[in-house]
Order: sequence, then C-alpha cells, then structure tokens
Amino acid sequence: MKLKRFVSIMLAVLLLTAMLPVSASAAVKLPKGYQALAENERFIVGVNTSNCFFCVADKAVGEVFESNPSNWKTDKKATGSNKTRLQSQMVITVLRSATENTETVNSQLGSVSKGAVKLQKVDDGLRVLYTFPDFGITVPLYVTIAEDCFRVYVPADEIEETTADKLLDVEIAPLLGAAGTNDEGYILIPDGSGALIRINNGKTKAGAYKAQVYGSDKTFAATVDNNTMLRAALPVLGMDCGDYGLMAVATQGDAHAYVNAAVAGVTNSYNTMSFSFSVRAKGEYTIGEENYNARTVNLYQQDKSTSGRYEVSYYPLPEGACDWLAMADAYGEMLLGDRTAEVENRVSLRFEGMIYKDKPFLGIPVSTAIALTPYASAVEMLQQMKDAGVPVVAEYLNWNNNAARNRMGGVKASGTLGGQKAMTALLETAKQVGAPVYFTTNALSFSSENALIARFTDAATKLSSFPVELHTFAISTHKEDDTIAPDYVLKADRVADKAAELLTAYDKLGAKVSLGDAANLLYSDYTSKNGSRSALKAAVTELLDGAGTTLMSWPNAYALPYAAYVNDVPMMSSDLSLTDETVPFYARMLQGRVGFSGAAVNLADEPRAAFLHALETGADLAFTVAAENTDELRFSDDSELYAIRFGDWKETIIAMYAELAAARAQLGGLVSREAAGEIVTLCYDNGAVLVVNYDTAAAQTAYGPVEGLSYLIVPGEEAAQ
Repeated sequence: MKLKRFVSIMLAVLLLTAMLPVSASAAVKLPKGYQALAENERFIVGVNTSNCFFCVADKAVGEVFESNPSNWKTDKKATGSNKTRLQSQMVITVLRSATENTETVNSQLGSVSKGAVKLQKVDDGLRVLYTFPDFGITVPLYVTIAEDCFRVYVPADEIEETTADKLLDVEIAPLLGAAGTNDEGYILIPDGSGALIRINNGKTKAGAYKAQVYGSDKTFAATVDNNTMLRAALPVLGMDCGDYGLMAVATQGDAHAYVNAAVAGVTNSYNTMSFSFSVRAKGEYTIGEENYNARTVNLYQQDKSTSGRYEVSYYPLPEGACDWLAMADAYGEMLLGDRTAEVENRVSLRFEGMIYKDKPFLGIPVSTAIALTPYASAVEMLQQMKDAGVPVVAEYLNWNNNAARNRMGGVKASGTLGGQKAMTALLETAKQVGAPVYFTTNALSFSSENALIARFTDAATKLSSFPVELHTFAISTHKEDDTIAPDYVLKADRVADKAAELLTAYDKLGAKVSLGDAANLLYSDYTSKNGSRSALKAAVTELLDGAGTTLMSWPNAYALPYAAYVNDVPMMSSDLSLTDETVPFYARMLQGRVGFSGAAVNLADEPRAAFLHALETGADLAFTVAAENTDELRFSDDSELYAIRFGDWKETIIAMYAELAAARAQLGGLVSREAAGEIVTLCYDNGAVLVVNYDTAAAQTAYGPVEGLSYLIVPGEEAAQ
C-alpha cells in the first residue's frame, strides 16, 4: 500500500510540473479522478495519475473512451496476470538473453507497480514512459488528439534497450473502449470480406481472434499449411455499441501489425479489440530432414524495426452512423477520398493466355507452350461482347512466354499467341470498343526454374540466409507439393530497379498495366540487417505510384489508392467459430468508388450464389475464359480451370449481365443490411427492399416467398405498405 501511494504521488508531481491549465468542456465530463491535459474543438485528453489510466472525451459523440475499465476490480473472471492486464495500457513480449525464452508482461505488473513510469504532458496530449526494470527496456506511449480522431502510438526510435534482452512485440491499449457484460453490439474484424463478433456471444471456447495484417509473412512460412484463415487485407477494427461506435485503424507501422479481438469470458469480463505490433520478427530454421532427427531452431531479428511509429488512430462514430456500413464508408473515404467509379455495371473477363505443359517428343517429356486465348481470339470476344451490349473490363493472364512461366522481365508479345501484329490489333480493338484490357505480370515473385543466378542476386532471404520460397501446398496433405517448383521473391532493394524495367517495357508496348502480386504480397527480406516488411511496402507503393492506376487482385490497403479496378474481392469470411456473421465490408468500402468484381462465376461451386453476391454488394460479374485447347488444362497445374471455354459461357454471360442490370435499376443507395441465416434483407433509400436467399431451398420471408438461390425485389411503394 505504501509503495502504491508513493508511486501515485511521484506520478502526480511529474505530471503537474509540466501541465498547463486546461478547462474541460461542459458538453462532456471526464470521469472522476482524471485531470485534463489537452483539448481541441472536439476532444479532451485526461489522465488519472494514481494508476496511469488515460481517457479521451469526444464532445461531438458525447462519449468518454477510457484506456481501462473503471470497474476492473469487480471482475471475478480475471485472476493473476489477467487481473493486472485490466489495469494496463501496454503488453510487451521480450526475448530473454539468458534463457532464449520469451516472456510476456503487462505495463501494470512490469512497470507501474515497480514505480518505474513517468507521465509527461506533450503537445496535444500525453506521454507515458514505461520502464520495465526486469528487462532493461523502456517503451514510450503517446496519446494525442487531432481534428477527427485521437491517436495512441509508440515511436520505434524512442524504444530503449539497456541489457541483452530484446523487445519482440508490443500490444497497444489492449482495453481501450472495452465493452462490458451488459453491453450489446459487435466487433468488426477484417477477416476476408469482413466478419462480426457479437459482444458477449458466449463463444469463450473459441478463444481470441488474432491475424497478421496483410497476411502471414511468407518469409516465415511453415512446411505444413494448416491455416485456413483468409487474409486480413485491411488494418482496421471496429466496435458498434448501438448508441456510439469506435473504428480503429493502424495508420503507421501497419506492415508489422496484428489485429486482435476477444469476447467476454475468455480471460476477463470484457469484449476487446486492439492492435499489436512486431518490433522484431521471429522465424524458424529446421536442421535435418523430416523423420530423420529433424530439429527446429527459433531465429529472431537482431535489430529493431525502424518503421517509424506503431500507431493506432481511433475514430469515434455517433449513434445512427456507427454500424459496419458507416465504418466501411468512413474507411473508404480515408483510403480513396472522393473518388467515384468511372463505369458501373460491367463484366470482368479474365483471359487465360497460355500454359506450359510437358508433352512427349521422341518419348521424352518436353515443356511445350500451348495457346488458350490467342490475341486474335481476345479481339473476337471483346467484339462479341460489344455487339451484345455488354461493357467489359478485361485482364489478360499468362499473355506471353515469361508471364506464363512467372519469369522476370520479357514484357513483349508472344509468338505462340500471334505475335506483335496480332497484339497491336488487340490493343486497337480494346480502344475502339471501350473495353480496357490489363496485361498482368507479377512484379515480386519469379520462378525458381532456370533461375540459378537470380536466386542469389535478386531473391530475398530469410533469417537463416536461405532464399524465401513460395510453395504450393497439396490439398490432401497440407504439405509442400514437391512436384511443383517454388517461386522466389525479389529483394526489397531490387524492386525499384526491376519496376523501372517493367514499366518502361509496358510503356513501349502501349499496354495497360497489372502488376499482379505487387498489390497483395508482403514479406520480409533479411538480405540486409533490417528486413522489415515496411521496407517492401514502401518499395511497392513507390512502384504503384510510378505505374499509375492499375488493375489489382484483392489488394492490401496500401495498394488501393492506386487501383483502377479490383478483381477477386472476397465475398466470404473464414467462418471462424468465434464469429457470428459474415459481412461484405471490403466490398462496401469500394462500392461507388472503384469498380470491382468477385471471384469468377464460372469457377464458383455454385454460380448462382456468385451472381447473388454481385447483386447484393454492387460488384460486377466476373468470368475466367479461354478460346481454345481447354482440354489441355486437364492433368496440368491449372486443371481447376478446365471448364472455361468462352463459347460455353457466352450466352450465360449476356443473360446474367442483363438480369443484374435490370435488378440494380430498381435499387437505390443501400441504407441497411440484416442477415438471418441464409436470408439477407437490404433496404435502400428509394424505399425498395431486396431479399436474397443463399439457401438452395425456398424460404418464406416477411416480404413473401423467395425461391432457393434467388432473390425478391419489393418496390418502394409496396415495401412501405
């Protein structure tokens, strides 16, 4: 008790010596025990010097967001370190030099209770300097206010380590905005399309949600792939509590971020969302071969990341504009500003150009180029769609020899597909019919076949100094498929050089650019001491900026501002046991801003369901097609594309496009969406109601019966009755 009182007095003295008088607004009051530190037209930052709790009051929304729950003492679920976590504003994980083991400790237990914390007033807020004496590590935490948000962050260059122990990761404000057992609402997570976790859903056995932003780092990929989670392509979390909401975005250090969410009952009585950041990366190196005394050794990055800040920006949302739809609109505006989609209601055609397949020659298997969609055939398809009144945006995959083999460079026409003259005719036709065609070349990965020199000069390396490899995993075993050669990925410092060559070649060709994996692949490169993902992110954004707007496949957030069109937008989440509902958050964010489509209708398990997803989300219909030789796809690495012959799908494309356009003409701007099992009900600002039945069986709804895998549109005047 005496130690606690001493710490409290020390904190108060340190704070008050630097504090300037700030008057709290009459519109919203700080909780008892908090002192105001900084104020602007919207926010007030407050701190409780007795326990280091901080808060931010929002005068516009009328809510106070506290770093820790005020009634933490009454939590009967939390015990031990989980109890002290409720009093913490930071949790760190440290690698102990003496044992090579990792330890996790919260700021209350490791710093505040030891009297090793300082509070300081700074411009626009608060600085809390946590020293963890058991590790010799000091980590500062800032809380500042801006015009429309408040920020909580750790500057990487202010982290100090005075012993051989190393800071591995830090979780920031793990209890900020936590919802209690009496609250209602949900947590939005960026899992695939987006998903909701209902507050107090009782799914405590499912554990907590944690996912690496922008997908798992391929530098540390395991030899067995048991991860069925979809990528978290957006560094965003949200909580809707009904009468207010809070959206959290990792605005700096996002390449090193993880998203976390948990419901009450797992370790405490609160529903939480937070970001954690990797300060040093961890990898594994296996010595020996499987089943032959193999041993796995943990490897850790030696130097801290220099990613600037590990920063989370919090955007409070008012009642009536705090659901996931409002969050998607707010986040879409953050990323894309006031952009509007150039064209609505198109069909996305993905041309499969060519493949390489082993064919016997004098009894010897020889890798042989096989044309699937010659340039002249693409011209015919575009013209037929034009004649049918179907506007098209197209992507040309495997459109030349190097693209088909995933080799670097070689952006030029392929003789197998008709040569330069035929390709020039295709480019002219695309302009005439108003159908942009984007030619895809991977910018980051390249084939390991015949790349002996490139693997040493251009390939990124792991902590073990071996090249990073992208493996294909067998569906049956989840292990690396030894029959398919892995790809390598470029060093971060080689991206700019290779990009310049690539873009120069595209410009000379006069073709529209799609840089393939540049939009959705992020990894670490330990060729240099600091192999952070942020270095590659910076190189990729510079590349995309130089390329101008391009076609992208399900891009990560940092790539979206450069997207002219987006393919493969996910319509489903991972369907985790912790979640309660899948929502099209990603699609909603794009709607009206950038043209987009989902996965190919003709490759879906149920094409009609793919149509319904397009109708619900505003996506374009997508089809993957080839003109000829589709039987050659059997027993190839692309055997799943077997049924893609354009002639077999042409009439379906035309009919589906007409049906979708007619249905959308009856709908206005989306106002609300409710899901009940396989039935989704959407209401629009013109009064119309759309009821979508994703089940194969017919269903009776409040608006009437709806057939299986079908929909019902109720006009505004009828819906009002």
